[in-house]
Amino acid sequence: MAECWLFGSMLMNEQLQKAISSLLIENVSLKEMQVITHDNFNPDQIPEDLYSNGQSYRDVMRFESFGYYEDDEPQEGEEELEFYRYTYSIGLRFIPTEQRLLHEQGEIESDELEPLLEFKATFFADYTIKFPLEQDEIDAFAEQHVGFHVWPYWREFLQSSCSRLGLPPLAVKPYIIKQS
Repeated sequence: MAECWLFGSMLMNEQLQKAISSLLIENVSLKEMQVITHDNFNPDQIPEDLYSNGQSYRDVMRFESFGYYEDDEPQEGEEELEFYRYTYSIGLRFIPTEQRLLHEQGEIESDELEPLLEFKATFFADYTIKFPLEQDEIDAFAEQHVGFHVWPYWREFLQSSCSRLGLPPLAVKPYIIKQS
């Protein structure tokens, strides 16, 4: 799926309420991660405004439903349990100020931007369910709550990566669930 980078939107409804009442977060795990630095990147000579030129994307890329038994093997009379897995992809990149200004003026396209620093990660968010959901309920939950559950893991990934790169700490704002 194509990445859509944004400079820095969601509704509460009946479908979302039903999903919230059914889903219980079980686990968040990292599927893949990537930190990319530009060829000229030097942590000792980063521009003062590096963190002010960020672009990000985040989205649920995939949804899966799995059945399982508590002891891995069905016991007599035991019902198969079900869990849902959302695959959540998220990224943040920092563009040099000159490029950002050219992009804003329409002189260069998004795919021509050369970030100085880029972070990407994909997480699995697994939920046990109380009762099966319809697709619109699954989608409503994906819009906001999956990101909310993944966010602490994303923040830790960013902050620890900056530390390993010898960069100043990156302050990551809390994830806000917008309600109508």
